[in-house]
Amino acid sequence: MLSVCCRLLCVSLLLVLTSCIDDATFNNPSVADQDGDGLLGLYDCDDSDPAIGKCEMGTFWMFSEQCAGKGDCVKGVCECTALGFVGATCDTCASNLTGADCRDCASGWTGTSCDICPSNYTGDNCDSCAGGWTGPQCSDCPPNYDGANCDVCAGQWTGDTCNECPSNYAGPRCDACAFGWEGAACDECPSNYTGPNCSDCSYGWTGSGCSQCPANFTGTNCELCANGWTGAACDICPANYTGVGCNACANGWTGELCDDCPSNWAGPDCNVCANGWSGPNCTICSPNWTGADCDACANAWTGAKCDECPPNWTGPQCSECANAWTGGACDECPSNWTGGDCSECAAGWTGTLCDQCPANNTGADCDVCASNYTGAGCAQCAPQFTGAGCTECAFQFAGPGCAECSELFTGPDCNECKDPAYTGATCSECTDPMACGASCIVCGEGEACDNGQCYPTGEVGSPCQTSDDCGGYLSCNLGANWPGGYCGYLATGLDGGTCLSHAHAKQICLGNIYTCGTYYSCCDAMQCMRKCVSDADCRSGYVCGFLGYSGYSGDVCHAM
Repeated sequence: MLSVCCRLLCVSLLLVLTSCIDDATFNNPSVADQDGDGLLGLYDCDDSDPAIGKCEMGTFWMFSEQCAGKGDCVKGVCECTALGFVGATCDTCASNLTGADCRDCASGWTGTSCDICPSNYTGDNCDSCAGGWTGPQCSDCPPNYDGANCDVCAGQWTGDTCNECPSNYAGPRCDACAFGWEGAACDECPSNYTGPNCSDCSYGWTGSGCSQCPANFTGTNCELCANGWTGAACDICPANYTGVGCNACANGWTGELCDDCPSNWAGPDCNVCANGWSGPNCTICSPNWTGADCDACANAWTGAKCDECPPNWTGPQCSECANAWTGGACDECPSNWTGGDCSECAAGWTGTLCDQCPANNTGADCDVCASNYTGAGCAQCAPQFTGAGCTECAFQFAGPGCAECSELFTGPDCNECKDPAYTGATCSECTDPMACGASCIVCGEGEACDNGQCYPTGEVGSPCQTSDDCGGYLSCNLGANWPGGYCGYLATGLDGGTCLSHAHAKQICLGNIYTCGTYYSCCDAMQCMRKCVSDADCRSGYVCGFLGYSGYSGDVCHAM
């Protein structure tokens, strides 16, 4: 009986193996394991496929346990027949089942057959939370998810797992506008923000909320430089501004923008006084300047700095005419002044003010010589005048204004002698050098000249013995004072009388009844004696002196 059973088992095993072997190809059927499933080809229905032929065979007499009692071995593979079991040996619960008998729904599976994977689960084994579900039962929908199936990104969350919050959103729920963004969709970047993420303060805004506009900025959007600030960062205070806040005009600048340089200031930086202005604020117009803008030279000042006083002006303020200049422009030199600087008296004028016209000049401009003067500077007497003041008529002139010729002169210029017998500057010289005396008479033949008169041959003082020796006009005087005889004049009266006696002579001389003439004196000797002042008045051999005779009038020539 036992042998029959063994034979039947062997036959069955042989059939099985034959069936498997019939479907497999082996390089070495009894040894090889070509698919690496742990079965030799002898026991593997398909040694080229590791998923086939994995019936774990023990001894031939343990066949009923090869598939854990939950299935059949078909062609070397366990085909699980028990509900819920799977696996190579049918000892594992299906992925949607669990429990000792694989009758409970595994993981998230539901349904009568545990074949329904609810919406909050996913995966081949329904063992992963679907969408955004979390928690042990995948029943918690985190704040970054929304929707009935927790499969929609809540708020503004994005990304495959709704874990990306756009740059314009922020907050734990990604439902607040980030940094500077605003608007319903947080897509509006306000004017005080800028940048691709609206995360930078625009213009001049500062602070945590870009809400503070610094003192150097201004404007509705804090987009303008305040006061005088300039530059991209409004941090440059230009030269025309000053102050901590760059809010005051520097130097002399004025105006709303400190860009007006008043007329009393000058220079690129409006920091120097213009024209004639001076003082700390350039508000004082210097004395040598004038005008509403202190831009004109005052009085007569000239030059770029109005500091040059022309030579025809003078005074501390250059407001007075220098020297003798007159006129509104001190450019008129009066006729009584002359010279390049009008500082010299014109011809004729004298005095400190050149206002005195000397006696030798006349005329409105003192430029005409008075009638009694002539020559350069009228310093010479006119020909008809003479004397210290040229007030005396010259020798040849006479009459009122010395306009007539004197008795000795004639001619248009009174420079010709009226009597042709005379010549010389004073017509006192005889034309004929042989003329006798001042009368310039010419003595005739047989006559001799004595003291300007012609007498017959014989001269006063000539030696004589008788009157015949003395000519018809002289008598020979003999006496102690005239030794050897002396030709002399007889004392004759105006009627031709002769001194006849001493008494008669005395009467004639002292009584002045008769005279001996201009050059002679009557004496006791009854002779007309030659009057003299010095010996030069006497002829040779005689001297001038007083003889002591009664009747002499002064000194007379007498013998030595």
